[in-house]
Amino acid sequence: THKRDTYAATPRAHEVSEISVRTVYPPEEKT
Repeated sequence: THKRDTYAATPRAHEVSEISVRTVYPPEEKT
């Protein structure tokens, strides 16, 4: 059950990381 929890949290963390990077470095707003 522990391994399954980590596997499910992995994709969520990845999405949060991508959103954070986009919010910190907005390419459309910078232009």
